[in-house]
Amino acid sequence: MWSALLLPSGVVTVGNAVVAANSPGPYGENFLNILPIGLLAVIFGTILFSGAIRPRYRGRSRVMLNCFYFLGQVVIGIGVWAGSCLGFMELR
Repeated sequence: MWSALLLPSGVVTVGNAVVAANSPGPYGENFLNILPIGLLAVIFGTILFSGAIRPRYRGRSRVMLNCFYFLGQVVIGIGVWAGSCLGFMELR
């Protein structure tokens, strides 16, 4: 379960670090390419999270937990993306 919680934020941070190291443009427009990759990481993390909570939760409570996991990871992912964009832009 902890890997499912860490996966999207880690993917976004590492992706922004790679883009910052290899981006030729002065404006950092390549940072936008990380958003769809982060969304795919959130979807994959939702699958892992659903498998982790399957033995304990059934029915509507599991659906609700999965929906809130997805929404929470999207919000956290966008926040981590924006923060790491600003942080890595300062290093360039």
